[in-house]
Amino acid sequence: RIFWEIGLLRWLILTIVFFPLSLRLPNLIKAYPEITVFFWLGFVFSLQFIRKDKVFLKLIQAKSYWIFLTEYSILSMSIIAYFALQEAWIACLVLILGLFLIPFFKQTLQTESAGFATFDRLPAEAFEWKSGFRLQYLGILLIWIGSLLFSFHFLAVPVGIFLLLLISTLFYTQAENIDWIRLYKLNPTKFLLRKIQLYAKLFFILISPLSLAFLVFHLELYYLLLAIWVAAAGLIVFVIIVKYAFYEPQKDLTLLQWIYWFVAFCIFVPFLAPVPLFLGFRFYRKAINNLEDKM
Repeated sequence: RIFWEIGLLRWLILTIVFFPLSLRLPNLIKAYPEITVFFWLGFVFSLQFIRKDKVFLKLIQAKSYWIFLTEYSILSMSIIAYFALQEAWIACLVLILGLFLIPFFKQTLQTESAGFATFDRLPAEAFEWKSGFRLQYLGILLIWIGSLLFSFHFLAVPVGIFLLLLISTLFYTQAENIDWIRLYKLNPTKFLLRKIQLYAKLFFILISPLSLAFLVFHLELYYLLLAIWVAAAGLIVFVIIVKYAFYEPQKDLTLLQWIYWFVAFCIFVPFLAPVPLFLGFRFYRKAINNLEDKM
């Protein structure tokens, strides 16, 4: 059932993207246990933050702390066992301590009342970012803080920027009303350029503190950061082009996220780099024609 709900094409894309990573996962956990612990505790904390059963468990006078601790311990058992086998005792103890502390957190995410999630200071035309932040701000916050805290490790910031880039593409999976586009009073080419510039401006503002932290600790690796910036700029251009190539007023474009992520994978794999260029040129003409028809 789950297979057919996800679809064959998306299964293939997920396999292509994540299978090579899964082969390296044990080595990555072994090499960077502190980063693994941070991201795993961040994931568990996000589960605790968004779960809606806290009030119900309190009403029935259930021992919610032990219920949560048991669930999170079972979920983390494989990682704890792996750390123990690798004799990474500090990481193991920090992870266990974090699991004991997280269930004490009783608050639940209330998106409607989260004042800092409204992002009213963003320009009105950045409605994708306003909406996207409301839905994804917890993940963005955890990744941003985690990348900053571990910026002394040369991989923390590049991985953080890559994850933030993937999340930001999700902002562009909903089509706005055609009136929003007509308000710009621009031809299709200038309109696409305007959207690309806005996306790039907001994204690079978001990652600028991370980039600065990377340069503070790893100035000799400036070329790595530069390559990530170029790759991010390429994906930003591609996302905008693809969105408006398939644009239909108020249409759900969620399926486009798989195209975005596939191209993101191609950009960061040298021998697949020509694929985004080919697709970009193809979808650019389609986007121009589609906008000309709608405007």
